[in-house]
Amino acid sequence: MSGLRQRSLEPVLRRSGLLIAMYGTAAVIALWMSRTLPDFDYGFHLRTGQWIVAHGSVPDAEVFSANAVSPRWVAYSWAYEVLLCALAAAFGVWAPVVLSVAMSLLIAHMIFKMVRRTSGHTALAAGLTLIGILAMASMLYGRSVMFTIVFAALELHLLLRATVLANTSGTSRSALRSGPTCTSNSSTASSCTAASSRRRGSTCCEAAPTRTRRRERTASRRG
Repeated sequence: MSGLRQRSLEPVLRRSGLLIAMYGTAAVIALWMSRTLPDFDYGFHLRTGQWIVAHGSVPDAEVFSANAVSPRWVAYSWAYEVLLCALAAAFGVWAPVVLSVAMSLLIAHMIFKMVRRTSGHTALAAGLTLIGILAMASMLYGRSVMFTIVFAALELHLLLRATVLANTSGTSRSALRSGPTCTSNSSTASSCTAASSRRRGSTCCEAAPTRTRRRERTASRRG
């Protein structure tokens, strides 16, 4: 009994180990990149977010540089900057670490769910997700590009859902609809067979007098 239970737990433990390795790798990479913080614009984005929160508007002119080439400036990443301001108010100096780890885990989860839903294999999805996380390791440090990756993965997932997955499910549904209707259970099948036999018998009985009358008419015409 214990052997059967152990064998039944092996696939669960194997899947759990793969998922722990996948998510753990994403978190460790984000922690390492956040510790080094190779982004010299972080303070600029944080200060812009604080300015937006304080003034309740998005700046449309350069407000932090006296040597700007043009006074015109569009803060296109204002949402990211406001988020940085909120995280800095909540977590202080740990804000970039929290953002990096959270976004890395979200990216890993979205890629994993997309690949597993497409392939149907947990191990394959975890392996491909791990490869993807390692390939984009240099970008997992709390920049706005991480939101771009999330939205790109979401868009790809929606496209696959609308094309590949929709065609697959539509084929299966059409196959179910085109299948025989008298195979749901044995009683239904026997009743359908009996009904069709009765219909064939009644058709034959109705056709016999018709053939007899035709023969009589033909004989009378010849006579």
